Amino acid sequence: MNPSFQLIDRDWDKIIKEAASADRTELRVVCPFIKVQAAKRLLTGQRPDSIRVITRFHIGEMCDGVNDTEALRLLLEHGAKIRGIRNLHAKLYLFGSKRAIVTSANLTEAAFFRNHEFGFVSNENGIIERCREYFDALWNRAGSDLDLTQLEGWENRINAVRVAGSRPSTNSGLSDEGANAGLGIPGMVLTPSVAEVPQSFVKFFGEGHHRASLDLAVLDEVKRSGCHWACTYPRNKRPRRVEDGAVLFMGRLMENPKDIIVYGRAIGLRHVPGRDEASAAEIALRGWKATWPMYVRVHHAEFVAGTLGNGVSLSALMGELRSDSFAATQRNASNGTGNIDPRKAYQQQAAVQLTKEAFAWLNHRLELAFVKHGKLTPAELETLDWPQVRLPNPSPPAHLSKFQRWLVTSDGKMEGTAKVYASFLLRCTEHYGEIISDRTVCKEIDAQRIIDRVNHVVAERGRWAKGTFNTHDITDNFTPALRAYLRFIEATFPVTMR
Repeated sequence: MNPSFQLIDRDWDKIIKEAASADRTELRVVCPFIKVQAAKRLLTGQRPDSIRVITRFHIGEMCDGVNDTEALRLLLEHGAKIRGIRNLHAKLYLFGSKRAIVTSANLTEAAFFRNHEFGFVSNENGIIERCREYFDALWNRAGSDLDLTQLEGWENRINAVRVAGSRPSTNSGLSDEGANAGLGIPGMVLTPSVAEVPQSFVKFFGEGHHRASLDLAVLDEVKRSGCHWACTYPRNKRPRRVEDGAVLFMGRLMENPKDIIVYGRAIGLRHVPGRDEASAAEIALRGWKATWPMYVRVHHAEFVAGTLGNGVSLSALMGELRSDSFAATQRNASNGTGNIDPRKAYQQQAAVQLTKEAFAWLNHRLELAFVKHGKLTPAELETLDWPQVRLPNPSPPAHLSKFQRWLVTSDGKMEGTAKVYASFLLRCTEHYGEIISDRTVCKEIDAQRIIDRVNHVVAERGRWAKGTFNTHDITDNFTPALRAYLRFIEATFPVTMR
């Protein structure tokens, strides 16, 4: 590369690919948001001898799809060491001693190909050395390395929230597992990413003899259909085509004019027989589910505020894109055989698959409707019915019985105090999802970040439920219990074993 310092505002995929080929000895990445397709691009070709990544470990953001657990898994499978930091926003890519890139671009397809991103690339030794110093200092503050067991625990919790529709209040229980590195930057408000999707569909609600009017409130239609957490299909038509991560647009059959109005969207989950079928209680609530009992569960649903008239006309899409509206008509047009009229393609169908062109058209216009009319608020969505689900919890704290005995024999505690301390560690795991072991509580900073996370959730929920903590519990019992567990780990497990 010449010159040794170059400002860049385009072609980030080419810039990073070229840098990766310049030096494969070591790859260091600082990036808050990593998507799996972009991670695959970064790892294409010869595997670096060493990979270290600093990113964000906020489980709620992973649930929202702005960060991929699949990308973290891919990196771990390639031998990467990964650490997490709260409120991280920096982006730095270091390729051995040959190239440094500082940029606004996250490791995502959108950043590589669509967004306007700015930064620089350099092969100047002084710049590379300063970037390495920054990375090393941040790495040393970033806590413990991620492992597959921990990642699988996060994925189980995320899946439980998604299966239940991602009710607005559930995200408060999805904590930030990153280290507190003292960055002091306010957390960002993020929305689910629908830009990089494998598929998209329009799911139809209503029937030819049961059409709605433009003045029907969107909230009433959502209550009627239950599409905030499940899209329904007929008993004899299991929805096998929908993949995880597909975007489903909700469309209502309209009476005057005859049209289909798209009033919302959500992210779909692959249909699982047995799990994704209406229960007796759900049929009792919505009797028509007896004939429409098959589900594609959805999560992170968003709906335009006001009435259905504020939505987007599917007739307008078909009029503009014609055969490029739907996957089937586009394929037929390409093959020169079969139906190419989109208005005939969706008749008698529960849903229709969109082309990439139609997805872009419809998603853009729905975004404009959101800007103009607003969205149904989290408070409004909270009033709807939601499926009941219990968040899976990690295993009980490791060595709990041994810890309780150690408190009495080595730390001078009374048996009653030892029992209380052990119970508080167990309750922390059960109610706040914290994994407490000799790997997660190695240093004072590890104990403090768990205390900080629990404090944050307790303050945010603002209410007490059986088994959970209040602020006095954290100060008087949980904090001394966790610090005692740290002393137990330090005394019982040599550093070489941790």
